[in-house]
Amino acid sequence: MQRPGLREVVALAVLVAGILVALPFALARPEAGKPREPRAEDIAAPPTPTPTPTPLPPTPTPTPQPLVPRALLGWSLRFESEEESGSYAVAAAVRAETVDIAVPSYPFPDVPDDRWRLVAEGLLAIPADGRYRLEVEFDGELRVLVDGNLVVATDDPREGPRRTRVEFEHAAGTAALRLEVRDVGGPVVLRLLVPPVD
Repeated sequence: MQRPGLREVVALAVLVAGILVALPFALARPEAGKPREPRAEDIAAPPTPTPTPTPLPPTPTPTPQPLVPRALLGWSLRFESEEESGSYAVAAAVRAETVDIAVPSYPFPDVPDDRWRLVAEGLLAIPADGRYRLEVEFDGELRVLVDGNLVVATDDPREGPRRTRVEFEHAAGTAALRLEVRDVGGPVVLRLLVPPVD
């Protein structure tokens, strides 16, 4: 058996010295062999939640103001007969201060029943920017246009006069109103009424 050389003795001495130095620290700290609890600085702070934006409540639709249906230059009233092509030809035209017409069957002998319509057009004064309403009594198929834009269209073939409310937004100035009632059997009625106050 060979004797250990100097290298082996030095390595063994260093190992023993390391154990002797570390042993008192291990005995002084009983938690030394255990996994340590995480400290506050070791734990990352939770992310700050991004606040969810609260949507603004919807802007309420303004209450429509009643509009007296008085045309600035009176009303143009036309009886138009439907041609085979589907277009309309003027059978008669008059001017009136109000729109209040009831025709029991057909307006003229040369206008075929159920193939004609009544058209009323006029300019209304709009006092201020806002939402406005009119009341229409009708019997037939109704279309209402404001400045060329369709705002009401019915195709309900029920018999008998009924009423509908016409509402529209408009800037101050004048509004071009056009009402059309097409004969769909029975009488044709078109009345533009002063809307009741809500």
